[in-house]
Amino acid sequence: MCNKLLTNVLSEIFMNKYIVLLILVYGSIFQLDAQESYFTKSGYTFLTIKLSGTYPDSVDISTPYISNPLSQAKPEKFQTINDSTFLLSCYTFGPTIIYFNINGRYISSVLLPNQSDILSIFFKNYIDFEMKYEGCFKEFFDNSYLLPALIKNSFEYRYKSMLKVKGVEAAFKTANDFRDFRLKNVDEMIEKLSVNVKSDQLKMQYKRGIKDFYIYSLIKDYSDLVKLHNMTIGLDSLDILKYIPPRDQSYYDAIIDSRYQDTISLISSDSYFNLLSSIRQDSLLKLPLISTVGIKVYKNLLKNIFGRYFSQDENLFLDMMVANAYIGQINNGLSLSDEDKFNIISFLENRDLVNYILYQNDINVQNYNTVNSKKSGKYYFAFEKSKILVMNDIIAKYKDKVIIVDFWATWCGPCIEAFDKIKGVKKRFADRDDVIFVYLTDETSDYTGWNNYVNLFEGEHYYLYNNQLSLISDTYGVKYIPSYLIFNKRGELSQKSLGGYMGNEKAIEWIENALKE
Repeated sequence: MCNKLLTNVLSEIFMNKYIVLLILVYGSIFQLDAQESYFTKSGYTFLTIKLSGTYPDSVDISTPYISNPLSQAKPEKFQTINDSTFLLSCYTFGPTIIYFNINGRYISSVLLPNQSDILSIFFKNYIDFEMKYEGCFKEFFDNSYLLPALIKNSFEYRYKSMLKVKGVEAAFKTANDFRDFRLKNVDEMIEKLSVNVKSDQLKMQYKRGIKDFYIYSLIKDYSDLVKLHNMTIGLDSLDILKYIPPRDQSYYDAIIDSRYQDTISLISSDSYFNLLSSIRQDSLLKLPLISTVGIKVYKNLLKNIFGRYFSQDENLFLDMMVANAYIGQINNGLSLSDEDKFNIISFLENRDLVNYILYQNDINVQNYNTVNSKKSGKYYFAFEKSKILVMNDIIAKYKDKVIIVDFWATWCGPCIEAFDKIKGVKKRFADRDDVIFVYLTDETSDYTGWNNYVNLFEGEHYYLYNNQLSLISDTYGVKYIPSYLIFNKRGELSQKSLGGYMGNEKAIEWIENALKE
């Protein structure tokens, strides 16, 4: 269950908010000499699944999710070549983390641009199977089953360690003191949890990945983390807010260092992207929108802030920050202008980086051209912001249909997980024209992320203004997501599940009952 008011940080909510991100972080066990040359390349990557033996008619392959150093986790799709062969192909940049499930078994690997990996699955019978992986990151694949337990233990250890500190005197006087405490806490956790990891490569990647994740959270969620700490040590409601020391640019002194100019830093993938995004959006730094000032000015601003951390005036970190700035603009639904494209081509030396940014822009333009059309089923700001009452319009659009309304967001892990779960329900009613699935989200969802999901999951998708969805949520008592409403053919509320997916069996029962009402 994800809390819609993210500022009210509690430990359980905090874990849910980031669990998907962390699964993607531990991105690789690798042979550096061979693979690192691909870390700054772009191109298509491929993963083929081949079934053999006594495999069942239907193998449960969940939606695969991928991320790279310039992209958050996004859904992709395996194309069915025949009953035993499935192919995933996508355009990417750098080391690309992929994860999915096969018959409930967690699968993860790292894909590289312009490379093709193969996963062969031999079924001994309909239930038992063996897997063989061919690709640069075979060792990572073979050890990826360890990741869920490592992630779970990381969360549990973090909170146990924090609970050892009590009393008003434990409130931090400076932001840097809090930063150092958190980083020391993370280092302690990493050493303790990785002591029994046998693979040196896995241990190395675990240390790098988890450290990058917590650095990202130290920037993006600084105030919420301090509040959480203050609650943990027993401060009252006034002191919780009182003891949040302000930051200055020295806060970055123990956060950014020379390792970020090395290509190996890109292996953190989704966590790396989020780290750079949090820096770009940090109100402390006051970085402008890159389109308003251009690459040269933007890069000079970055050098003034971060130049002292690097030995080279031009380095990977600065280029990736520039790329992240343009990707961030694209993700917010703002296409590149001709001047933007000229600047990117003229001032970024890495052609693969240029190609990836321009490719993402082209995809954004294509997606934008398909929204607000009946054929696409995608409605982006379909109502004027001043029109607050929109739910009646949405319900009226599907007259004489049973409507399943799904409240979700791109940042909500349980919401995304439920997309796969509800597939069976959608399949059950696929042949009926009087059952419709409607998805509602708002401006808290990343625009590009929204497009990525709605392009893969059938239904009617609405991207609403915050005030519009807020009123709908208040009207129906939706405080947490995912939440679900089921309306009968007369447009009357028949059932609701607030704060979690009700399960396929209950969903089918409710829909069938609504059809009879």
